[in-house]
Parts: sequence; structure tokens; C-alpha cells
Amino acid sequence: MTLRRISISNVKGMGRKYAAFFASSVLAVLVFYLLASFVMHPDVVNGYVSQAERVRQGLLISQYIIVIFTFFFVLYSSSAFIRARKKEFGLLTLLGATKAQMSRMIVTEHILIGLSGVAVGLGLGVPLSKLMLNAMSKMLGVTSPIRFIVVIPAVLWTSGLFLLLFVFIGTITTLQISPRKVVRLLREHQRPKVFPRYSRWVAILSLLLIGGGCGTAWFVDGRTLVPAMLPVTAVVSLGTFLFFAQASVGILMYLKKKTTFLYRNLNLLTISDLIFRMKENARVLAAVAVLSACVITATGTIYTAEATFLQDVARAHPQALTFAARGETAPETIASRVREILREDSIEVTEEIVLEGLVTPSQAENGTLLIPETNFNKWAESSGAQRLSLEENEAAYLVPMVGEPNGETVPMEVVYGGETYTINTRTWPFPRTNYLSSMNRLMVVDDTLFESLAKGAADGDLAVFAGYEFDNWRDSLDAIKRIRSLLEAEHLLGLRSRVESYEGRKQMTALTAMIGLFVTVLFFIASGSMLYFRLFSEIEEDREKYGIMEKLGVSRHDIGTVVSRQLLVFFFAPIAVGSVHCGFAMKSLSNVLRMMHWPFLGVFRFALAAIAGFSVIQVVYFLAARRAYIREVFREAAA
Repeated sequence: MTLRRISISNVKGMGRKYAAFFASSVLAVLVFYLLASFVMHPDVVNGYVSQAERVRQGLLISQYIIVIFTFFFVLYSSSAFIRARKKEFGLLTLLGATKAQMSRMIVTEHILIGLSGVAVGLGLGVPLSKLMLNAMSKMLGVTSPIRFIVVIPAVLWTSGLFLLLFVFIGTITTLQISPRKVVRLLREHQRPKVFPRYSRWVAILSLLLIGGGCGTAWFVDGRTLVPAMLPVTAVVSLGTFLFFAQASVGILMYLKKKTTFLYRNLNLLTISDLIFRMKENARVLAAVAVLSACVITATGTIYTAEATFLQDVARAHPQALTFAARGETAPETIASRVREILREDSIEVTEEIVLEGLVTPSQAENGTLLIPETNFNKWAESSGAQRLSLEENEAAYLVPMVGEPNGETVPMEVVYGGETYTINTRTWPFPRTNYLSSMNRLMVVDDTLFESLAKGAADGDLAVFAGYEFDNWRDSLDAIKRIRSLLEAEHLLGLRSRVESYEGRKQMTALTAMIGLFVTVLFFIASGSMLYFRLFSEIEEDREKYGIMEKLGVSRHDIGTVVSRQLLVFFFAPIAVGSVHCGFAMKSLSNVLRMMHWPFLGVFRFALAAIAGFSVIQVVYFLAARRAYIREVFREAAA
């Protein structure tokens, strides 16, 4: 039998062990190709798709993340498989196989898995890319969907990159085959295990590290979030590893001392074996916990961004449409034309405010806009801004900020209509998100002064300020474009619409959510695969252990119960710890969003949705792993 046939037999024979690894590899290839099929699409590369260039960079970054993650994921998985096959390598060495021959066998196995993974991933990716292109077309707002084709450069790039990655990692993992004595390789799995020990002080240190990192995350705000992110992540990650390596063992040892608990049902078998599992798998459990925390936090953040999106747009645009224009056309005529355009597009106006003003000569392009005190207070009442109370010959400059009014007045001369007016001016805070925020130079004057100025005003100095609210504002984009064209003929001074801001941000928000969903699901499934690998890497010694237990009279039902309990801890302890970490991370996010009036519970509910979703995936993983694991143990035992 040749080494090539041995490699093929190994891949077939260890199908259950390779199942999760293969599925994760297929998913990585699938997601990478879906992103590449858009980035390398001829219509996108040649600039035929509007708005596509600004999203290509985000997709490219996502591809880099997938490749880097896949590299470390495959490297870890391959290393775990090599460590679990020492007995096999000992037998091959006994039969005369050299290290070079075994290395070629391992590389061949990686090539076979890589070819299969790439073939299945591309086989699924090509038809699914049609859905991907349709989704991208909708998010980018193109008039017709991006045409569906098999993007050959994306196929070649994906297949070549992942095959090279598998070959490279297969070559690296061959370094783990050391020229040990045959007897040592054959008896590697028979070496007695030393009963785990733990340090109480290290266990306490783990809790202090986690508590310190999470406590810092609880109090950070927008100014301290970025500098605190890396230190907090490092401290919490170290604390998480020490928790699984020391504190978890300490907790189990404490339970073992409670004889009333230990001798109840199957607790003796469960706790005793679980102590070894937690100690041996501390690094894997900690890595999965930290990875789960990152994935759940990222998903919760994406959900939060989606949920706050509409509120942010509404907060930035209190009215669906606001504008200011100058010209000879009467303000009421302009307002009538605007209403007519809205009516033609079936846009029902629920609120309308139209105010008159003046534009004074100035070195600025549009001059300074003057509005009477009475008109300003109408706007202030409807928007929640502070009202003004001006004395005779007094004015207030509106400044785009929120704060306490400035009571100091400064004399100022205004020349208008051949007359010189001396007025006392003071600043007055006004929210930038208000109706008049599209104007840069705004001055409110008392009503008497405004009447005097209006008498000498030319027709071209007349200005109109208007604000509109309508319920179906999301359908008003075409109407807003027509209104903008109308007002540009009247010397448009400024126009702000909610729908234009909404459309501009909706594309990026939806794109971020889609990419984030792809990457986070890939990460989470891969983290579950790491647990699956680790579980099956110990199948040989577990088979012997459970075989001895069965000979001692323990029924298969009881063994299955013990296995189920251990796997529950094995699969759900990391996600539980990761969820706790996520809770503190979301508290940091709520601190940043506090200025937007988003309380902690308002943000954390999105994390709860992410936790629930990923818990469902973990349950599926647990049930599949338990079924395959118990079947593998008892199938071999029966044989």
C-alpha cells in the first residue's frame, strides 16, 4: 500500500474527527468567495456600479480577516490532530516508515482536505453569489441588479489561496513529528496522568484580573474607550485562562470534598473526570470564551447600530425637510410650490412652518440671515430650543451649540438700505440639529427693528425659512430632489432632508451588518469546531476509560449521562464566561452612547439577542458532538 492510499484511507477513516474541521473550512471558503465575487466582479472593477468603490475596501479588509483567522484555526486543528496520532506514527515507524514519508503523508492529507473543502465551498459559493450580488445591488441602490456571472478571478484566487494555505500548514505541522523512540510513541497515550493541582492564590488572581478588567470596562466612556481597549482585553484574556486552568479546578475540588454532593447519583464520576478535562483543556476553553465574547459583542454592537440608526437620523433631522432660500418670489408662493411637489408624490404633510426673513449684505457669499424675534420663538417652541426675549434695538447671534445663554452684549453697526443701525448683540445657543442649522450666519432681531429693516429691503433680499414633517418620509427622496432643483433657481441658501441622510447611511449600515454577520458566524462556528476537535483528540483514552467502567458494571446509559454532563460544561462554560465579558463590553458601549440617551438595558438587550442566537448554534453543536462522540466510543467498544 502506498502512502497516498494510506492518506486517503486516513481521511476516510477519521471522517468524524475531520467533520467539524471540514465544515469550518468549507464555510471559510464560501464566505471568502462571496466577498471576492463582488470585489473582483468586472462591473465593479471597471466602475460600472455606482457607490461600489467605497465598499470595496471594507470587503477587502474582511477577506484579510478571514484568511488570517483561517490560518490560525487550521494550524491549531492540524496540531491537535498530530498530537492525537502519536500511536499511529509509532506503528508506522515500527513498520519502517521514515519521518520524510510520514511528512509527505500528512501534507497529502491536508491537500485532500483542502481540495475537498475548496470544491464544496466554491460549489456552494457560486450559486449563492447570485443572492450576494442581488443584496449588494439593493444596498448600493443601483437601478438594475449586478449581473450574475462566475467570477473566474475570484474562483482562481480563492482556490489558489486556500490550497496554498493548507499545504503550508501541513508542512509546518510535520515539524511536530519528532524522532522519538518507537516504544515511547506507542505508549504515549498510556502514560499515567498526574492528578491536577491548583493554586488558591493564582485562582484568586484570575478573579482579580477578570474583575479589574471588567470593572474598568464598566466605567470607560467615549474619551477613554480606545486607550483602555487593548489593556482591558489583555488583562481579561489572561484572567480567563487562569480561571479555567486554576479557579475552575479549585471549584471542582471544593465540590469533590462535599461528600453529600459527591456521592449523589453520578456526581462522583462526573466531577472526578471533569477535573482532568478542565485542567488539560484550559487553553482551548479560554480561547473559545474570549472568542465568543468578541463575537457576541460584535454582533450586539451591529444590532445596536442598526437599532439606533433611525433614531440618530431623526435626532439629526427633527423635521423631514427644512430649507432656506432667497429671491424675488414671495415666501408663500415658494411654500405653495413645495407643497404641490409633495402632494404629487403622495407625501402627506403633517406639520408645516413657513417664516419670512431678510438677507443682509456681507462679505460672506450669502450674507447674514435676519429673522424677527416672534418667528424665531415659533421655531423654538416646536423644537424645544430656548426662547428669546429681546429689548429694543437688540439682536442675538445664533451659535450652533447647546449651553447656557451668554448674557454679555456687544454694540454692533449694521448698514442696510442706506441706513446705519446700532444694535446690541449677544450670542444665543441653538442646537445644530434644529431647523435653522443649515444656516451658518443667523441673527434674531427684535420685531420693531426687523420692520424698519424690511422697509428698505430689496426684493432679492427677501428670504423664506420653512420646515416640513411627513410620516412617509422614507418615500420622499424623488420629491426632495425636485424641491432642491426648484429652490436652486431661487438662490437656495440651505436644504436638509431626513431621507437623504437616511439613504446615505443606510447603505453603509446594511453593508456593515451583512459583513459582520458573515464574519461573526464564521468565528463562532470555528470556536465550536475547536471544542469538537479537542473532544475527539482524546477519544482513544476515553474509549479505554469507559470500556473499563462498563466492565465494572456501569451501564451505557449512566456513561452517556456522565458524558452529557461533562460536555455541557465543556461546550457552555466558555459561552457563559464570554457572555459575562460581553455584558461589560456592552456597558462600555452604553457609556459611549449615553449622550444619545441610550441606557445600559437598551443596549444590552441586543447583546441578549446575540447570546440567544449563538446559544442555539452551540446547542446544535453540543447535540451533534454528543451523538457522534458516544456513537464513536460505543461503536469501537462493541467491535
